[in-house]
Amino acid sequence: MLMAGAAHAQKSAASNDKQAAQTSADERTAEEIIVTGSRIRGVAPIGSNLVAVGQETIEKTAPVNLSQLVNTVPSISTAGSISQAENAFSYYSPQIHSLAGSSSNTTLVIVDGLRLPGGGQQFNQTDPNIIPVSAIQRVEVLADGASTAYGSDAVAGVVNYITRRTFDGFEMNVQTGFGKSYRNTAASFIWGKTWGTGGVYIAGALSEQNILFNRDRPFTSLGDYRAFGGSNNLSFTCPNATITVQQQGGAPNSGIANQVFLGPNATTSVANIGANAPCNNSVYSVMVPGQGRGNVMVKVVNDFSDKLTMQFMVNYNR
Repeated sequence: MLMAGAAHAQKSAASNDKQAAQTSADERTAEEIIVTGSRIRGVAPIGSNLVAVGQETIEKTAPVNLSQLVNTVPSISTAGSISQAENAFSYYSPQIHSLAGSSSNTTLVIVDGLRLPGGGQQFNQTDPNIIPVSAIQRVEVLADGASTAYGSDAVAGVVNYITRRTFDGFEMNVQTGFGKSYRNTAASFIWGKTWGTGGVYIAGALSEQNILFNRDRPFTSLGDYRAFGGSNNLSFTCPNATITVQQQGGAPNSGIANQVFLGPNATTSVANIGANAPCNNSVYSVMVPGQGRGNVMVKVVNDFSDKLTMQFMVNYNR
């Protein structure tokens, strides 16, 4: 009887476990499961986390423009603006991981999830620097291919600049920097008013920096860097003309063919090699180009109902 009782107790426990398992299975089957992924067989569901840069980073770095802000993201390799590139009417979008040596136009740049017009007359990429930094709430970087959702110009990823929805009050920031023969100044502001269903604000920014030549710094004005393990960048193209003697076909070699006279009145010549080049033209080159930028943005948002929202945004940039 004792043995039978033990056997009966064991059977009861097993039966309870089985019933609990069935109940748990029924609860799981009642859940709704939605799977989003590739239809290609054998492809692993590999994705990339969304990288966000918020107000905390903006306050710490105090960027002058949005290019400086996204350069703080490790996923971004380059983000160029006129001050960082050449003095051209163009903007070069940031590159995410330089995917397969991809060019600038493989990263999609959008503002509030929307595409904007091109950044200049000679380049069709969106220039987010037209948006004042004071109007930015956060920047989201999708460091993975998103061409399925956004199109072929998002092969390397997407950079989404999200502006503030509303702002109440007034805020102003001013910063300046200076050095020998160099100065830059930047100022930004935002003023806004909110109400129960929305708000309006105006944000603006102004920045200036003067041109800085190589001659303004000793380490960029040498021209000849052989003493430091570099190359000789001196030139024979000088304000005082240098003369090179060329040997004509069939003429006897006078011994000075291809030699260089360092001036119109020079009576002796030197060999036509870089070590004899007398002129340092690098002093006329620009190390940091001058730049001036100003922009203003106005945004109005109002919720008419749970399903109807009006949003109006206008921007001016020069």
